[in-house]
Amino acid sequence: MTRTFSRMAIILAIIRKDLKEFLREKLFSFLSALALIMYIVLFWLMPVTVDEKLTLGVHHVGLEPLMATLTEAYGDGVIIKAFPSCPDLIRAVSGKGERTDKVSMGICFPEHFREKLETGGQPTLQVYAAPEVPPELRRTMSGFAQDIAYAAIGEDLPVTLPEKEAVVLGRDRSGDQIPFRDRMLPFLVVLVLFTESLVLASLISGEVHDRTLAALRVTPAGIGDILSAKVLFGTLLAFVQVMILLIAVGAWGPHRGLLVVFMLLGALMASGVGMLTGAAGKDFMGTLLLGILCLVPLTIPAIATFFPGTVSVWVKALPSYGVVQGIMGLTTLDWGREQLRVPLGLVCLWDLIILGMGMRMLRHRGGTHESP
Repeated sequence: MTRTFSRMAIILAIIRKDLKEFLREKLFSFLSALALIMYIVLFWLMPVTVDEKLTLGVHHVGLEPLMATLTEAYGDGVIIKAFPSCPDLIRAVSGKGERTDKVSMGICFPEHFREKLETGGQPTLQVYAAPEVPPELRRTMSGFAQDIAYAAIGEDLPVTLPEKEAVVLGRDRSGDQIPFRDRMLPFLVVLVLFTESLVLASLISGEVHDRTLAALRVTPAGIGDILSAKVLFGTLLAFVQVMILLIAVGAWGPHRGLLVVFMLLGALMASGVGMLTGAAGKDFMGTLLLGILCLVPLTIPAIATFFPGTVSVWVKALPSYGVVQGIMGLTTLDWGREQLRVPLGLVCLWDLIILGMGMRMLRHRGGTHESP
C-alpha cells in the first residue's frame, strides 16, 4: 500500500510540474483560453433555426387559376411569388433586383403557354436557379415545372403513384431540420480536444530536447510513472476544456453520463496524439508541423456533419469518427445506448492503438537525446 501511495505521489508531482510549465508558457495558456472563448461565442452566433421553405418566382400570363391551385397545394413547403415579366424574374434570381424580390429559383412561362399545349405544340418552359442552389433542388424544380405543364392542360402524370408517395427510411426530419449551429458542435469539440494535444506535444518536445525526461529517470520516478503522468495530464487538460465548452453551450442530452464517457475517451485520444507527435518531433517547429498534419484529418469526420448524407468509408476509418458520432448522437440525434455501441467501440479501439504508439515512442525517446 505504501508503495502504491509512493507511485501516486511521484505521478502527481510530475503532473504539477507539467501544469506549472503550461502556465509558465503564457502564449499557450493565453491561446488556449482565447480559442475556447471564441468557440463558445461562435456557437451562439450561429443561427438556431432552419428555413425549410423555398421561395419560387413565377412569371405567367393567363394561368392565374392554376397558380392559385398550386400555391394552395405546395403552400407548406414552397412559397410561389409572381413576377410581371421574365427579365424581372431573372434579376430577382440573380440577386440584382430589389431585396424583397430575392428568390432562389424561378420558372418563366412563355405567352400562350396553355394554347400551345392544347394544340400539340411544345412551348419552352425555362427554369432559372441561383448559383448556391444544389443540383438536386434544380432537378426537383424541373420536375415541378413538368407537373405544371400537365396540370395546365388538365392531364394526369403518365405514371401511377402509390397511396403513400414517399417512404421515409429512418427518422423523418421534415419540419425538424438540424440547425447549422448544432451540426458545428462536433467540429468545435474536435478542435478543442486536439488543439490541446498540440500543447502537450510542445511540452514533451521541449522536455526531450532539454533532456528533462532523461533527468527524471535519475530520480525515483520510473518510465511508467512518467508515461502515466503524461497521459493523465494530457487527458485532464483536454477533458476540462471540452467540458467547459459543452456546459457553456448547453449541449446536454438525456444521456449525460455517456456524453462524459465519450469526452473522456476523446481526451485520452488527444493525449495519445500529443505524446506521439511530441516524441516524434525534432524541435518546436517540427512538432507543430506534425501536430497540424494530425489535426487536419482528425477534423474531417466533424466537417462531414455539415453535409447531410452517408459519409465515405475512408472517413469512418479515421480515429475521430467515433467521437464525432457520439457527440452528434447524444446532443442532437437522440441516440440510445444501442446505437452508440459501434462508435464507442471504435473510440476505445483507436485509444488503445494511439496511446500504445505514443507511449512506446515516448519510452524510446525518454532516455535518449538527439541534437537538433
